[in-house]
This record gives sequence, C-alpha cells and structure tokens, in this order.
Amino acid sequence: MAVAWTTLTNAQVAAGAAITTALMTALRDNPEGIAQRATGHPKIFGTAYDYQEFTANGTWTKPSNAESGDRVIVHLVGGGGAGQRAGSNADGGGGGGGLFHVFQDIDDLGATAAVTIGAGVGATSSEVSTVGGTTEFGASDADSYVDTTEFLQAFGGSSSGASNGAGGAVSFYNDYFESVGTNGGAGFHGGDAGTAATPEPGADSVFGGGGGGGVDFGSTGGVGGASAWAGRGGRGIDSSGTVAGAIFDGEFPGGGGGAVDSGATGDTVAGAGGDGYCQVWCLREDA
Repeated sequence: MAVAWTTLTNAQVAAGAAITTALMTALRDNPEGIAQRATGHPKIFGTAYDYQEFTANGTWTKPSNAESGDRVIVHLVGGGGAGQRAGSNADGGGGGGGLFHVFQDIDDLGATAAVTIGAGVGATSSEVSTVGGTTEFGASDADSYVDTTEFLQAFGGSSSGASNGAGGAVSFYNDYFESVGTNGGAGFHGGDAGTAATPEPGADSVFGGGGGGGVDFGSTGGVGGASAWAGRGGRGIDSSGTVAGAIFDGEFPGGGGGAVDSGATGDTVAGAGGDGYCQVWCLREDA
C-alpha cells in the first residue's frame, strides 16, 4: 500500500510541542514513505526503492513512482541440467546460465515486461540430453531472434551425455555469450559439470548455477560447483556411496544436478537441476 510523505514543521517537533495524531502518524509512516519514494520525500540515492522477484512466470511492472534516470538491475538464472545415472563415466548436469544486467535509464523499459522462468531438469535414471529451461525478461522482436533493448535470456544448463554437461549461455539485445569454459571449466554465466575423471568437481560460477559433480566408475564422486549469486551444484555419488541423505540435487536457483553411479544404494535416479528465477531492482541515482 502506498504511503504518503508528511513534512513536519519545526514547531511540531519543538520542545514542549503537543503530541498530535498527525505528528505520530508522520513518525510512523515517513520511513516507509522514504522506502517507497513517496512524493516530497528526501531522496536517498543508490538504494533500491522497488524489488520484484519471480519464481514462476509473471509480469514485471514499472513502479508508479519511477523517475527518468532511475537504474534497473535484472538478475536472471536459467534452469539447471540433471545429472546422469550410469555404470561408468557418469558426468553431472551443467549449471543454469545467469547474468546481471543494468539498464542505465528506466525509460528504456516499457510499462511492463513479461518474465518467463526456466525449470530445472528433473532427476533421471539414464543419460539424457535435455537442457534446463530458459529464463527470459522482456520479449524479442518478431523479426529477429534477439533485437529489442529490453530482452534478456539466461539459458538452462545441459544435462550430462557422452561428455560433461555445459553451463548455460546468456544473451541480450543482439549479443550472445557462451558460458566460459568447457569440460569442467568455470564461468561467469554457469558452471560446467564435473568431468568423468578424478576428482570430477562441478565448475564454479558467478551469476549462474554451479555445475553438478561428476562420477568416474569406481572413484569418489566430485563436489558440486559453487556460485556467488545462484545455487550450488549437486554432489556426485560413486558406487560406494549411499544416496539417502546426500545432497545430489542442484540447489535453487539453477544448480546442476550431481551424477550418481548405478551401483549406489538408496535411490534409482541422479540429481535434478534447480529451477531458475528472476530478480529486478529499481534504484535512484544522483544526476
């Protein structure tokens, strides 16, 4: 609910001034008025005045109190790939792509923007090639794959196959950026899965999910990759491990699922990828 900003006079707060309903209401509501950027409030720069988070498909709405020159920060994470369950060389699922993008002027965005959340790949009992779902902010131009200035994408991480799954890529405007690194390489946008070679750790990431840990038949499973802004990858489980109680699913958001050796006990599937999500901050900057 919007809160009005009330300006208090020196007389109202002077020593001996009467305690009135208007005074107490202002003392109660003005901090909220500042947070909401209410009309007439003292401006506080560099602090987010609006935050919207999406874990399911929805619509971002530009705040009614937005001003020209406000910045908008969007963080997207794609869905994580699932780990493989196999008798040998079982690689983990790649972490979902992720990005931070700053719109320097809120006027570059329309009144609303569609948000699509990419789902993580469900746990699997065999080698798969399905990638995690793509998380999107905005809509692409009808005549071009990526054209409009408000369109961002974070692709899901690929599941394991003959080699480890790759971390998800990202794209915005007419540019397309692959995840940095292959075969267990770390990346800004999404960590690759652990390889089928000791120690099979999932790769780390910054904006996207960490890669799922891999398994080489008969060896110790690798740990999941870490992430600064998204979910960690699940651990790989070797044949001597017990699946029950182990964290082999990728963490939300976007972590890649860990691989599971088919000789492990306690379950019949490998780790699932974490679902993606979207965060949007609006903040005011001094001219």
